[in-house]
Amino acid sequence: MAAMAVRSNGRAPIEPPYTLHEAATLVLKSPAWLRRLAKANRVPGARKAGKSWTFDRATFDRWRQRPQIG
Repeated sequence: MAAMAVRSNGRAPIEPPYTLHEAATLVLKSPAWLRRLAKANRVPGARKAGKSWTFDRATFDRWRQRPQIG
């Protein structure tokens, strides 16, 4: 498990971003589904890091808790 970095001002630790598999598990979808949405810029906070997708925790959590319509 990755260690969390501590901010230089002594406040709350910075949490690492979600991996593609962690994020897909949180929204109860497949990694392929989430990768397609991220590639189409439909997931806020999604970033491509080399060959891997990462998702900013705070932004992704707000997105996944949005109200669903339809």
